[in-house]
Amino acid sequence: MGSRSRTIFLSSLNYPKASSFAVEDGRSFRELVLWLEDTKIRFYSVDDRKPLRASGAEWTAAFFKYAEDLECHIPSTSENRTKILDFLISQAITEEYRDNCTRISEATQKLPSSNAAVGKVGAAEAEVSKLAPVCPVFSQLDSPEFEGALKAAAVALHVPLEADVPRLLKSVLGAAQRVLSPAALEAATGKTASQAGGSSTIGGLPKSKFPLGFSLDDPPLDEAATLLRVLYINDLRRLQTQVDHYIVDMQEYTADPKTDAKLGRVGV
Repeated sequence: MGSRSRTIFLSSLNYPKASSFAVEDGRSFRELVLWLEDTKIRFYSVDDRKPLRASGAEWTAAFFKYAEDLECHIPSTSENRTKILDFLISQAITEEYRDNCTRISEATQKLPSSNAAVGKVGAAEAEVSKLAPVCPVFSQLDSPEFEGALKAAAVALHVPLEADVPRLLKSVLGAAQRVLSPAALEAATGKTASQAGGSSTIGGLPKSKFPLGFSLDDPPLDEAATLLRVLYINDLRRLQTQVDHYIVDMQEYTADPKTDAKLGRVGV
């Protein structure tokens, strides 16, 4: 995760020091970890969080233990501190969504599509404004700053840009959930199964979940073929999602015909 994307995600969590956070600053790093646990993740009891308030070697040991307790599959090494932090941010976003999933779902479902009637836009914006206390960034949907940050996030997540901001927001949120999933963060460590000592998992899931269907009589080649198969299936899934969007747009168009009473017929 880049520093700009990290700032956007921390802002969405309403972190007070999101704009000034520097991952290289040890003190800022410790403060953010503690803030995420205190206000968002809340995995430990208040008393069990005391080691995260320490410093030096004691805090480092507590930090790695905290990641392990959260079942973070990223190796606990000093080189992976930033990756583990990104994992914690994804956990915080997940918990924030769980806390407010009903309100967020109800509001986002009422966002207008690109071909929605103008009269519906005001009602949709009113629904989105209800999300401001939950996620402050939703209160700035019409601001140039928000649109610029959203497009930057879209570029970072390889999401196609489009003029319809609400629709782009939905696409970016979906991509962020995939990129920040525990399996994706584990894959971001850059360690293959052979480097990890013959791991029996791919992306945190058992290899049995990805049957290859044939064998090349060479374990490294079999694993490479399995990964290619997974990537191919993922491409098919993205294609199906795009096709589904087009079908929905066409259904909205054909299901809203214009009526000319003078001609006595429907569909002009």
